[in-house]
Amino acid sequence: MIARIKRKLETNRLLIFGYHNKVTLLAMMSSKEDVDKLCQKVADVVGEWSESEGLPLCAGVGTAGQGIGAIKKSHDEAQKAHR
Repeated sequence: MIARIKRKLETNRLLIFGYHNKVTLLAMMSSKEDVDKLCQKVADVVGEWSESEGLPLCAGVGTAGQGIGAIKKSHDEAQKAHR
């Protein structure tokens, strides 16, 4: 899954890692348009995975923010999207 995401996103401005059944992606974006493009690419990966593997997959996205403190807030928001 991580390899698929890296191929699809084609950027070095992100950190991506997996732990158990969760993949976390931290990205450095400079504009709202970049955020929108990233979200669309993630949605594409989710759709492709579901079609090719026949397994359900979901993604949650948190608000973009600045600074280390924004990471926890964004992560919490993304987690809530799964509930």
